[in-house]
Amino acid sequence: MNKQKPISEYDFYSKLISWPNLLKKGYFDFQEFNNSYSYDDAYGKTDVIYPNYFNLKSIFENSKKHASVFDIIKTYDYFDGINNLDSVIGHKKKTKNYKFADTTPILFTIPKTEDTRRPLKFANLYSYCLLIDVIMSKKEEIIAALMSDKESTSRYFGYSPYDFNVSKAIEDKLLIGHSYYFKTDFSNFYHSFYTHAISWIFMGKEDAKVRRNDQDDYANLLDHAIRSQQDGETHGLPTGSLLTRIIVEYFMSRIDKELRTKFLDTSITFNRYVDDIVFGYDHPKELYVIKKVISEVAQNYGIYLNDKKVMSTTYNKIRKNSQLIGYFDTLSKNIKSCQLARNVKGTDTKTNHLLNILMQGAKFNVKNAYNSFYIKVNQEILDQVKGSGKLAFRVLMFFIQSVKNDKESKNITDNSIYKVLHALIEKNTKVSEKIQSSFIERMLQLTFSDTKLILPFIQLLDVIQEKENEINNGIVTAYLKRVIEQMGKGGKENLASHESTLINKLYFDLKNNYHQEAYSIMLLFTKLNINLPEEMNVKIVTLITDSNDVTFDDFTLLFFLHNFVKSEKKIYLNDRFEFLNMIQKLLMTEDFGKECFVSAHWLLRYEVLFLYKTDSFFASCVDDYYKAEKCPNEDMSFEFFKAHYQLSNRGKLSDKEKKVNNFYFKLLDNNVNFTSF
Repeated sequence: MNKQKPISEYDFYSKLISWPNLLKKGYFDFQEFNNSYSYDDAYGKTDVIYPNYFNLKSIFENSKKHASVFDIIKTYDYFDGINNLDSVIGHKKKTKNYKFADTTPILFTIPKTEDTRRPLKFANLYSYCLLIDVIMSKKEEIIAALMSDKESTSRYFGYSPYDFNVSKAIEDKLLIGHSYYFKTDFSNFYHSFYTHAISWIFMGKEDAKVRRNDQDDYANLLDHAIRSQQDGETHGLPTGSLLTRIIVEYFMSRIDKELRTKFLDTSITFNRYVDDIVFGYDHPKELYVIKKVISEVAQNYGIYLNDKKVMSTTYNKIRKNSQLIGYFDTLSKNIKSCQLARNVKGTDTKTNHLLNILMQGAKFNVKNAYNSFYIKVNQEILDQVKGSGKLAFRVLMFFIQSVKNDKESKNITDNSIYKVLHALIEKNTKVSEKIQSSFIERMLQLTFSDTKLILPFIQLLDVIQEKENEINNGIVTAYLKRVIEQMGKGGKENLASHESTLINKLYFDLKNNYHQEAYSIMLLFTKLNINLPEEMNVKIVTLITDSNDVTFDDFTLLFFLHNFVKSEKKIYLNDRFEFLNMIQKLLMTEDFGKECFVSAHWLLRYEVLFLYKTDSFFASCVDDYYKAEKCPNEDMSFEFFKAHYQLSNRGKLSDKEKKVNNFYFKLLDNNVNFTSF
């Protein structure tokens, strides 16, 4: 048997830390599953934005025809008067060689507990690209640091071939052989991280404080670039991007090195996964050494230990994993056996008899398999098996994806794909179906209980719809749409004014700044082509226009914007003007020229201008609105916006603000779009 040559770690990191990967997959930390059961449940990674609707593919698609589009971003001069970043670093003259515009990120809150929210910060794309530029200047050094950090299993970032099982095997190698184990992690790590701590660990705390404004130093440069993503704030990191996770691993590699050094004369070994550290040791007295060392390290770099998660543990508890992987393997084999038997049946009686025996032994009941699977999933969630919720959708997704189309089947009901899809919505026929829930409804309920699961559910729905297309039958999509539209109506389908539970929940979530929940509902509605009732559209527009204590994230707002464009002439003129008045109010700034792409709602502004350029219906609506309202600043009109900006650009703006705005104008000139609705 020929052994496959292991992938070179250097080649792995060289591809991962590259402009194409950090742009195409890194901004939202997208990952392709490649039919693998692996999942990355790393803290600091957020599965909230759906890649099929929000992505940077347009940059690369356009670059096939116009090479300048990708080159604009990759070679853009992000530093005032400096084209070569290496010239910023390494010379001894203490001058301010770079200036970064402090941009406003997209704030997006997700539930932390039942009573508290966790804020995520999606950086302005310009600031994100600037940080890529800073990282790429030290790419070789960062790769060397990651390769040397043997105690970290999060340094692979969940990328193939370092999937979940491989990471666990590496963790075992680090920890196996000890008598005792101790586990700890850092409290609210990403959100309480002090950006100046980056220079502390690379320069020493005292030295870093003295040289904080010496902008020739790379650690300070990195600190400034991170802060520029969040309005100059030093508190917390802009969570959600692969780039932030790389920076954290680069930072933590120094801490791991410090821990290794301090444990040299002991039996202690350890494994770190992001901020979660497990220590293995052989003598009870060594626990005091571990606690002393980890406390000193935390104090030195402004990191806080999580008192609730500091505990002695066992190897068996560490290795407690989900039992969902491979759950449908037997069922999948039985389906393939039946397909094979049907396809090879001929006129030979003996052969057919053997095939009939094979099919009899391979009989399967998909509905029962789904029901028992749900019981197992529910139990693992109750037992708090880490990652079991996400993994459940992934396992189900790969099972459905593996089922092949029986193109020879005469009846649709005999097709294996149809059977597998129909079982998702199948109910007990001995009882009224109206009073029962289906398996797919129970899986959907998991997402209402934990909104982190909405994206895995949508990815499952992607696979379901792919299979529906193969057999030209939208059985599950139609069912889900009907269920959601009637949810909460008690079956009274004729009461049009009686809105579904989810539609009312959407309004509640918007009003209370529950960003992930509102986004999830809009995502589900868009995926199933469910339109909001006109009355609810009006209520939401009024809420956004009149509320001063409610914040709206750009990702959710873009759903409303594209629903407006999709509706075209179905919206009454007054309602059109009310909607555009809402957008105008969101985009208004105190200083039009200075803040246009630096301030909040930069993504909404870009998409509005892009639509004005490329969609004739939207452009005509905007023109009609400005004629009627006579607004002094036509924020939604591309021609007016660009002309007015260029007029205000004459000496009024600083170089750093010009760079941000010019960056977006160049992308607009090349028709680069960030959405694919």
